[in-house]
Amino acid sequence: MSTRPWTRAWQPVAKAAAEALRRAHGSPRRGAAIEDAQNIIHCGVSIQVSDPPAASLCAEQVAVAGMCVDGSRSPRRLAVIGPPPDGAPPPCGRCLQILIEFGDRVEVRWGTPTAEHGRSTVKKLMPYAFRDYRGGEG
Repeated sequence: MSTRPWTRAWQPVAKAAAEALRRAHGSPRRGAAIEDAQNIIHCGVSIQVSDPPAASLCAEQVAVAGMCVDGSRSPRRLAVIGPPPDGAPPPCGRCLQILIEFGDRVEVRWGTPTAEHGRSTVKKLMPYAFRDYRGGEG
């Protein structure tokens, strides 16, 4: 795994996600932060419940919901933070599908509070996302 310090441009988003991580519920714990086109940061935490596991919420999903509640629909970048040493993995398919509904160019980075472990875009992480073709071409 390649790690590098968070770049200056990503530090505010990573810091917000790291602060959210402290308020996560259950295990595994994750914090997420989305910066929108207006440079407003929206945070989310993972909420893990034991039964049924499908009722758990990923930090990314909670951050997207917060962004929508705040009236934004244009995410630019997402940071996902997990505790050291392993940090957070990239977002799961369910989170990627939710994110791609708002645009496939969203930048995504994941890692620990002090180091980035990976980076990509939503489109590269989920190249064959489901699209609703009922009303259009295809």
